[in-house]
Amino acid sequence: MTFIIQNFGPNLARLRIEKGVSQTQLAEDLGIGKQSISDYEKQKSYPTFANLDKIAEYFNATQPNYLELVKRLS
Repeated sequence: MTFIIQNFGPNLARLRIEKGVSQTQLAEDLGIGKQSISDYEKQKSYPTFANLDKIAEYFNATQPNYLELVKRLS
């Protein structure tokens, strides 16, 4: 699990870029602050479970599936 968390930020950035959205757009779509998205991607902080739910839903994955996807992309 630690491995997955350590790679969360870079993989979030990769998924966001692949989807073709900016940090600002992702933040607006999720209803969270742009600074939070930036901090997640830079690994300055990690999402709460509530925000992780929003991120997983945005990328059409359940949390366990999303975390597995993050692991595979690493």
